[in-house]
Amino acid sequence: MDAYTGEMLDWTILSKYNNAESSIQKRAYKHSFAKLPTVDHVGDGSGDPEFRICSWRVNDAKHDLLYADFVELCRLVVSYADSIPVSPTVPALHRALLQVKTA
Repeated sequence: MDAYTGEMLDWTILSKYNNAESSIQKRAYKHSFAKLPTVDHVGDGSGDPEFRICSWRVNDAKHDLLYADFVELCRLVVSYADSIPVSPTVPALHRALLQVKTA
């Protein structure tokens, strides 16, 4: 289980990532590994090592942020996404990105 989201991880895809296939399929291939279990380094590295198991998608998004900073970033993203009117034909996030590009 992902330590940050509670989602189930896909342990069947451990050691299955293929760099050659990834360079052909690009984002679609990486997306298929979103729930790959990874080891996240917790803390600022100044104390004893501490780790959590989380999905590749979450670990990639968290990057080197401290937990509190990551949670605050997630809250900002959700808050902003919730403030944009939803259209049945264009997802809110996509529309927000289009607005930024045209502004």
